[in-house]
Amino acid sequence: MAFKPVRRALYGLLAPLPLPLRRGLDRRLRGLAEARKLVRADAVVVSFPKSGRTWLRAMLSWYWRSARGLATDELLGFDNYHRRDPTIPRLLFTHDNYLADVLGRERLEALYGARPLVLLVRDPRDVVISAWFHTHHRADPRKRRILGKDDPALAELAGFLRHPEWGLARILAFFERWAERRRRMPRLQLVRYEDLRRDPSAQLAAILRHLGEESPEPAAIARAVAETEFARMQARERRGELAAGRSRRFSAGHDPAALKVRAGQIGGWRQYLQEADQAWMEAEIARRLPPGFGYRPEECDPRPQLAV
Repeated sequence: MAFKPVRRALYGLLAPLPLPLRRGLDRRLRGLAEARKLVRADAVVVSFPKSGRTWLRAMLSWYWRSARGLATDELLGFDNYHRRDPTIPRLLFTHDNYLADVLGRERLEALYGARPLVLLVRDPRDVVISAWFHTHHRADPRKRRILGKDDPALAELAGFLRHPEWGLARILAFFERWAERRRRMPRLQLVRYEDLRRDPSAQLAAILRHLGEESPEPAAIARAVAETEFARMQARERRGELAAGRSRRFSAGHDPAALKVRAGQIGGWRQYLQEADQAWMEAEIARRLPPGFGYRPEECDPRPQLAV
């Protein structure tokens, strides 16, 4: 039985419980499910939510469909492709939210460090905007209540941005955690969403090699990049074609704000924030964001770019 439908069915049972208890039970369920996969995984992709994971998953899916001749419309999951072809790794995609609750820090880092790990990151300014749209236009209302994300303080973008638990602070804490962990992860490959956008073929080839594909096939890479071009992905979501995998939830509606493949911009955060909000966010990033990811004021390209 698929885990996600079971967990969603439990939302109704958890809803009447006090917030700390229902949130703790939800975290435990999620952590246990991911921990079972992690111990079996051949490789791991870690990202903060809204950092381009769906796009990367789709590119890897199209690559292996083409390179191995797989007859499937499902997106790559944990082991669905591996079951069809054992040369394709069992790949855990995680947001690194719950595993430490179940495994503890040392055990988790040992499991991460024992296998190839891709750390996919994106400019936190764009991430927080995308997270706000997801929370208000896409997230399951029952899940929002379970997590306490129905808090009125999150209703407006300015409040969401400053919220100590769900706003920019949460994203910066992720970067801080991984800046400290990177020193202990010799098999970690850092991939920036922005670099993936600018040169998807070269970046995808490098990711595939890191995941164990000794000689990535150029024709399969070219097809993967073409099939997952942004406008094409968005059109497929609107038609409901990306929902082939039963555990993948995509909107097939027509509200642009509710799409999982929503905007994909680089630097698009500027169009959504007032000057005071922009100044506050820039100050927080200058104060807290570790160097080395390319998003500090002295590191990043200030020019906004649209998805290509």
